Amino acid sequence: MRRFLSALWAKLSNRPLALCDSGDVDGITSAALFLRKYPNGVVVLAAPSEVNRSWWIKSLSWTFVADLPCPGKVLIRLITTGPTSPAPRLSFMTRRRLLSPHGNEGP
Repeated sequence: MRRFLSALWAKLSNRPLALCDSGDVDGITSAALFLRKYPNGVVVLAAPSEVNRSWWIKSLSWTFVADLPCPGKVLIRLITTGPTSPAPRLSFMTRRRLLSPHGNEGP
């Protein structure tokens, strides 16, 4: 309930809102970098399973989502594993794809 109220307060006060993974270093680091860039921003930490089943996470529009499934309305999304849908306006991948000997992208 506290996370919902924090997110609602951020939207009502027109502050940047981030959604980051609470279960790994990538998500926590991304949250810290978001707060460094936007000191007046609000970060909500959640698990990937919560994003898929939470109505309020899916209903809000997010400024930044890191290391989580895309909840729908996202301005910037940081992906540290692989792409999922729906796609946000701007997306970054941190895992580099290796080129196969035939010149095609590998896994």
